[in-house]
Amino acid sequence: MKRAIVVTLLLLAVSSLMATVVLAQDDIYVSTASWVQHRVYEDGRDLYRLCFSLVSCSGSTCTGNFVRDKTIQSVELWTAPPGSNGASLSEIHSGDEFTTSNENVVYPQYGYPGSRWFYPSIPLVFPDVNEVYYLVDLDKPLVDGTGFFIVVGTTDNLWTPRPGETGFWTAQFHLQTLPILEAHTIKTHWEKDGDLLITWDPPYDYNTPISPIYDLRTQARLLIILKDEIQGKSEYMKYLLCAMPTHLGAWFVPKDIVDQLGNRGDKIELQLVVRTTDNCNRTYSKRDSVKLR
Repeated sequence: MKRAIVVTLLLLAVSSLMATVVLAQDDIYVSTASWVQHRVYEDGRDLYRLCFSLVSCSGSTCTGNFVRDKTIQSVELWTAPPGSNGASLSEIHSGDEFTTSNENVVYPQYGYPGSRWFYPSIPLVFPDVNEVYYLVDLDKPLVDGTGFFIVVGTTDNLWTPRPGETGFWTAQFHLQTLPILEAHTIKTHWEKDGDLLITWDPPYDYNTPISPIYDLRTQARLLIILKDEIQGKSEYMKYLLCAMPTHLGAWFVPKDIVDQLGNRGDKIELQLVVRTTDNCNRTYSKRDSVKLR
């Protein structure tokens, strides 16, 4: 008997948020880390992007394992669940427009207790590709305050909401203007014991908050990129995603981590990101290449 796969979700401008779904059948694939974003790059690019991921579920239990073996045929963006009052089709994209982002990511953080830099382990343990996303740039700008419902079509099934389905997420896209952290301000400071301190100019002086983003909920991220390549329609990246307060302007890399990164190559690439905490808006610096001693 042919198995039906049914998924319902409202596309949110929020990272890593589980959608409300009815898990009445086995092998339902659910998009968990999905968003629409406004992205501005130091190199001049300005775009709106749709990104979603798929994970496998069985019954009421989701494994958390990203699904890699689904071929996307089409994705429709609706202003509300199709068939509901006021629903209209905003955009439709064919599968060949999408790229696939395959990522090996480790997540160091800066925070409490003690306002320190934290690494999940020393030495770092890089998993196999642990995050897989489907990406497409949208045809037109997003309007502040709008939300989207998506319908994903794959080679074996069309994913649509069940008749009368309720309980969708009701988040909205919020457009904000963010500063771009400039790559030319990145500096490396080597300590005698081999530790590395990376600094850059933050977007404002924390003691004299005159920046228009002072009242926004934002976060800065430093990407320490070890590997980045493109194979056809797939992108492969291995990197550290270091999260910190936007005003900090510094990241510490202990010698043991420096040595481990050096064993993988003689240089790393650095990129600075500012994002709103609802993940609706991001800015990206150019990349800066750093030679490891």
